[in-house]
Amino acid sequence: MLASLVLEQEPLHWLNFPAALETWVRIMGGFSAVALVIFLIVSWFRAPLRRTSKVPWLSFLFGAPDAVKSYYRDVRATSVKWPAWQAILFRWLVLGMFGAYILWSALMAPLAISAAIGAIEGESRLSPPWGTPLLRGYALDFGAACAVLAVALPLLADLLQIHWSWRRIWALTRLSFKEAVRRRVLWVFSAFLLIVLFASWFMPYKPEDQVRNYVSVVYFASAVLMLLAAGLLAAFSLPADMKNQTIHTIVTKPVQRFEIVAGRFLGYVLLLSLVLAVITGIGLLYMVREIDSDAQVESMRARVPVYGELVFRGKEGTSAAGMNVGREWGYRSYIMGGPTSSHRAIWSFFELPGELGNRKSASFVPCEFSLDIFRTVKGEEGKGVFCSFVFQTHRWDPRQESEYRKAREQANKLMQVADRRALIEQATKEIRGNAPTEEETKEFVEDRSATAPGKLLDQLFAEKYGIFEVSNKEIVDYHTQSVDVPGTLFKNALASAPHQPSAALLRHGEERTPLLSVSVKCESGGQYVGAAKHDFYILAAEGSFAWNFFKGAIGLWMRLCVVLGVAITCSTYLSGVIAWLTTMFLYVAGCFQDYIRMIASGLNPEGGPISAVMSLVSKQGVNRPMDVTPGAHIAQGTDFVFRVIFRLFLYLFPDVNRLDWTEYVAEGFNIGGFDIILLHLLLLVGYLTPCALIAYYLMKSREVAA
Repeated sequence: MLASLVLEQEPLHWLNFPAALETWVRIMGGFSAVALVIFLIVSWFRAPLRRTSKVPWLSFLFGAPDAVKSYYRDVRATSVKWPAWQAILFRWLVLGMFGAYILWSALMAPLAISAAIGAIEGESRLSPPWGTPLLRGYALDFGAACAVLAVALPLLADLLQIHWSWRRIWALTRLSFKEAVRRRVLWVFSAFLLIVLFASWFMPYKPEDQVRNYVSVVYFASAVLMLLAAGLLAAFSLPADMKNQTIHTIVTKPVQRFEIVAGRFLGYVLLLSLVLAVITGIGLLYMVREIDSDAQVESMRARVPVYGELVFRGKEGTSAAGMNVGREWGYRSYIMGGPTSSHRAIWSFFELPGELGNRKSASFVPCEFSLDIFRTVKGEEGKGVFCSFVFQTHRWDPRQESEYRKAREQANKLMQVADRRALIEQATKEIRGNAPTEEETKEFVEDRSATAPGKLLDQLFAEKYGIFEVSNKEIVDYHTQSVDVPGTLFKNALASAPHQPSAALLRHGEERTPLLSVSVKCESGGQYVGAAKHDFYILAAEGSFAWNFFKGAIGLWMRLCVVLGVAITCSTYLSGVIAWLTTMFLYVAGCFQDYIRMIASGLNPEGGPISAVMSLVSKQGVNRPMDVTPGAHIAQGTDFVFRVIFRLFLYLFPDVNRLDWTEYVAEGFNIGGFDIILLHLLLLVGYLTPCALIAYYLMKSREVAA
């Protein structure tokens, strides 16, 4: 069995939400500030006294003000009328934006000036900015928040003044739903998708890979076909209505322009949600019917894991990365094996579910792992590599090790007691110091397995000392194995939680005390064992595979919402073909966001475009540093400007890879509803919010009907 959840990008947690919200406000504030500056400049040049080609200056100067009054009257009649409170609030928000950004620019001036001088003179010394980081951050956040509120003010004012009607939006939603059904575009793609659901008839597979392959194929085909259908529906909806002039029957009614956009979006979301639910249900029924019974027991699971933080320890000390054995894929780091090796891979668990400490005393909690083996010698044929595991709680005191070893030796003599009831009573009194409960005695007596006495001692010592050891366990490649840990160890860890430092102290370098730490040592000489953070986890519970299969489809539903939002926004101004191409470009670019971010940060080995061209022309290697010449300085400066501009466009691409949860379902891991679905739903709202603002302004400014 292989169930290895490979996550090269760390999943989001609620601890990341404040930082993500702050980043969103700053990015939105930057784009909003640029839009406001452009709006103010355009408004300045369109002011009546500056339109010299139309303002009757001679009449005004020589005592004929009637023409001027008529001109002002015409301007006021064609301009947008804002309520007094909205105009005042807009001015204050713009002033707050300029004041905060000017303050931030003044504080950052030493750094910017020194960077510019260093780029010209070739120096790398930078002057520190003025003020504290907290002051600079508050100034930037305040300016960004003012800019966002100023741009969103007209939309919020429409909401506050109750210009919208949910009844009209619902009517437009039903209309969009019916129009999409009549176009039959979605049904063509759904027919192809139904064929893909039976792909296992034509696809060879191993029994242990049957669930994994089927889930991957179904989710991939569903994503491609439904995303294409969603993009076509949304991109061609408004342009087709405007071309056929059918939209005139709507806009001539007392309907707000943005209600049309909202109705289109909700109608298509409703239709695609129903189709996705049906397709997912059919796929699940087919899977349950066709999957082998052995594969169902092995792979159709929804593990609820608890992950820890991984560090590596050796002679050089503790670090976040272990040894590099030369493998091209650097996902895992390695520890060196051998009986005298000091290398360890250590997982620290700072949070544990309280349910683990409330289990029965005789219960065991499985801890699963899938470690990688790198061999430098062949070793014994047919055997894997041997590793030792040490589980320690925060209550374990290394000074008690000699006492613990003596107690283990004395307790091993109790294994010769044949009477089960006498054995548990004597062992409990000697180790724990009291008599066992009737329930504990009954469970132990009824367990007639040969390993029951050893498990009893492990439970008692884990509860008393807070330590559990597994020596020389054989591990193999490409398999998920497990170690059964006494539930009393978690009871010991959760009995009295250690005091954890505050967030401020953590930022200053103070370390937290883990509730539980797991140390792994490779005992086989000449071998290396690789590990990543998610290769070891505590199996806290088992969820429902059927519900997890539907939760995996929720990730696809969120990606459909992204495509619909972008396509409808583009269709308010662009033609259908251009809107669809723009939407697909943004989505595909979002799929490669990690590589694009490397280019924007200058971390790609090829360098910038000008540097790469110069390397090709001069026939130099990509990784070879450029010669120090004036041309090289110009190329590097040009590439720096390119990266700055490219970094701005990076924020336009949706991070759709975070919404792809195929690996969770295919590998049998539960998708947490509160931790994953709700958090990513907020990120979806954060991406669709600027789309809604752009669609609001484009739809209001476009001339649809007289």
